[in-house]
Amino acid sequence: MGELIAFSSKARPAPQAPPAVGEAQILFFLGVRYVRPEDAATKTPGGGGKATSGGRKRKRRA
Repeated sequence: MGELIAFSSKARPAPQAPPAVGEAQILFFLGVRYVRPEDAATKTPGGGGKATSGGRKRKRRA
């Protein structure tokens, strides 16, 4: 089994927060959006629009 450790039951005083100064803002980070320009999306160098993996098969997970 394990060992029991007895902690003291003294209540510690909560740390005092500094007084609030000024205003605050709440910001939400919703991710990153990548937008490809239209002319770059239609011109693929040497691929002809196909996404290939070099002719190799996918590896199976163990």
